[in-house]
Amino acid sequence: MKALFLTLLLCLVCGAQEEEAEQSALELSGKWITVYLASTNPEKIAENGPFRIKFLKIEAGDAKNTIIFEFCIKRDGKWEIVRITGKKEDDNTYVFEYEGTTKFIVIYASDNVLVVCVINIDEEGNETKLAAILVKVDIEAEVLELFKKLIAVKGIEEKDILKIFESDDCPPCGEGAAECK
Repeated sequence: MKALFLTLLLCLVCGAQEEEAEQSALELSGKWITVYLASTNPEKIAENGPFRIKFLKIEAGDAKNTIIFEFCIKRDGKWEIVRITGKKEDDNTYVFEYEGTTKFIVIYASDNVLVVCVINIDEEGNETKLAAILVKVDIEAEVLELFKKLIAVKGIEEKDILKIFESDDCPPCGEGAAECK
């Protein structure tokens, strides 16, 4: 219920957002990971659902006003990498073809966090609204050193640090993995 409420709230913000500083594809570029997902159609984000997306990265496209999304999805129990190109439509909005026509709308962007609203119209004409929070994967060396000092003070040994993003069963999310299959 909370997820549905969050989805609806964020999608309302999509339509009613005030004039914000526009985010260029270049500013959004980098390695990102999906932290939270919500949907008006929970089946779309369920296990093996087409929007149970684990982001890998966002890149500025070669053509002006394009952006490239790279993410993993699980289909029939196997991970696969999807790479799609979106075209800029309006401020902070990119449109691409994935499971129908999909709009990716940036609601909030900082150096390390993205909050997005996604609106998908599938091949049957059904609309699904989704929301996601993405975070940057790259942690600055200073932050990691500060973390190590903090855990030392708390009596936790450095060897007991677990890098969660690498413990996922999605091969590309783990360090050094070359492909999903």
